[in-house]
Amino acid sequence: SGIVEFVQKSDPTVQLMLSTREDIFDTYTEEAFAAALGRHARIVERRVISAAGRTLFFFDTAQGSCHGPTAEDAEAAENSY
Repeated sequence: SGIVEFVQKSDPTVQLMLSTREDIFDTYTEEAFAAALGRHARIVERRVISAAGRTLFFFDTAQGSCHGPTAEDAEAAENSY
């Protein structure tokens, strides 16, 4: 299991990174990201964590060989700020 963050193109940090180059990432969407992740793992939960739309994806791998933070770990980290 694990957690991965998806950052929307509209996020200020992404906008800053794209400001100096051509945006060639036309398939960079949350739906495409979820589909790609879903081909390798089972998505357990999606949690939007910012007004800009940053989203945490909690997932389990089919083999169970990936050991990472749990949803409880993420919540504890959020509450530590």
